[in-house]
Amino acid sequence: ARGPTPTTAIAHRAGTHPDETLAKLYELHSLGFVERHGEGWRLTNTATQASNARRGGT
Repeated sequence: ARGPTPTTAIAHRAGTHPDETLAKLYELHSLGFVERHGEGWRLTNTATQASNARRGGT
């Protein structure tokens, strides 16, 4: 299993500013997709399971 990923690493991989990345991570956290571990982030078990959730659009 992988450990938590730092916000700066996520921002670098996403090509976004760390502040913008942190805001989006907190949004994902409020929706239950990620959880914070110290200075890093991980997907929740719910987020890694197969889902029938719609992905945008109508």
